[in-house]
Amino acid sequence: MKPPHNPDLAALLRRADPAKGAAGIHPELFATQVRARIRAAEAEEAGLKRHWTSHFLPLAAALALLASLSAGAVAAHARQERARNELFASAYARSIDPWLMHASADRP
Repeated sequence: MKPPHNPDLAALLRRADPAKGAAGIHPELFATQVRARIRAAEAEEAGLKRHWTSHFLPLAAALALLASLSAGAVAAHARQERARNELFASAYARSIDPWLMHASADRP
């Protein structure tokens, strides 16, 4: 059984769904508009990638330069520490071993 027609209810339903009474668009026009929105979104995403890349690459280069400089400093410090330890070990060995006391300080 179909309910009786109520004009107030029909007006309320039309306001709730305004597209119900609207005419549909042609499928080709709809497909063209969808493709245009997809292309616009892709172009916007590419622009954002370029924006981030243009800011990120100089920062990454600066960080790489700092890392290489600090790695070089760490390596130089390690070489210096090793040479100092060898010199001290050699001096200690010479101080406790009478045979090594006469050896040159350059040889370990």
